[in-house]
Amino acid sequence: EAQEQAYSYIGKLGMTLTRCNPAGRALIDNRMINVTAENGWIDEGKQIEVCEVVGSTLVVRIRQE
Repeated sequence: EAQEQAYSYIGKLGMTLTRCNPAGRALIDNRMINVTAENGWIDEGKQIEVCEVVGSTLVVRIRQE
């Protein structure tokens, strides 16, 4: 069930609450969630998009404008 719920986040937008180096915390759908950066790190306060799920971990990338 947790994995199915994680897949529902793919494509959703959010904002990093901590630096993801590569793991960190983000606010997505008004929930604080542990996430992992797709490549390298993402600084705090950046707009992100959920791009995939590995296990039950959300993988995020910086949102492209």
